Amino acid sequence: MAAWMHRYARINHIDMHYVEQGEGPLVILCHGFPHIWFSWHRQIPALAAAGWRIVAPDMRGMGQTEAPADPRAYDVDHTVGDLIGLLDHLGERQAVFVGLDFGILTIYDLALRHPERVRAVIGLENPFPVHDPAISPLAEAAQHAKDHFIHIDYFRPYGPADTALNAEPRRFLSKVFYAL
Repeated sequence: MAAWMHRYARINHIDMHYVEQGEGPLVILCHGFPHIWFSWHRQIPALAAAGWRIVAPDMRGMGQTEAPADPRAYDVDHTVGDLIGLLDHLGERQAVFVGLDFGILTIYDLALRHPERVRAVIGLENPFPVHDPAISPLAEAAQHAKDHFIHIDYFRPYGPADTALNAEPRRFLSKVFYAL
């Protein structure tokens, strides 16, 4: 059994779930889409054993963290605010931030807007995307989706994705992961 602890807190006006393990300098692991904190389940104990305090939140709208219905609640101000609020809740001034997929955008925006709160940034999987912090990641995904399939944009509107997912979840997720 893993030694991590599941924790819940009210952060940036939403109920956030996160997993924590270890002691030492703080590392916050930010997953992508469609992931949850569990994406890091192999890294958490290894990093904790190496002397780090590891926190892996369910990012806004995913896993056990609250999912506001308004798409505007997922803009840069809110997602970066979640990480600042998490730092404050944990009683820490800075952390090393690790991002995967969509989590990369959030940690890059955090580093751009609040460099004093970032000890280091580690971006995994994707190269640095062209990203305009003046517009929301959802609006940016919608622009890219005009040219090709973007899973984030596919899930943005209520309706078709929800219907397909609820009707045949295994088949639907197989198609999404194949496309990714």
